[in-house]
Amino acid sequence: MKHVADWKMGVQMRGLVKLGLIIILVIVVLGAGSLFYFRQVADISHLQNILQQPTGIYDRDGNLASTITANKSEGVSIDEIPEHMKQAVVSIEDHRFYEHHGIDYQGIFASAD
Repeated sequence: MKHVADWKMGVQMRGLVKLGLIIILVIVVLGAGSLFYFRQVADISHLQNILQQPTGIYDRDGNLASTITANKSEGVSIDEIPEHMKQAVVSIEDHRFYEHHGIDYQGIFASAD
């Protein structure tokens, strides 16, 4: 009886292995077919032309303030930035900027918590 039970278990295991291999094969074939299909259908040539154009940033009066490209950005000199804009950036980034000498030990210790 034991040999019959072992034989049945072996047959069942071989069946499960075959089923598993068939499922894996189907997944691989479907995946490869999908990749092949989308490779043929996808036309990204128009994206290359769009990405080469710079992005324009305009001020509230509609004047071009800056342009951003993939390689560099063109802006204004620090002297052309209004003082209140500089103060706004400093207050958002480091509200205690003028209280320490470049290293904010209190901020470092607070971040360690």
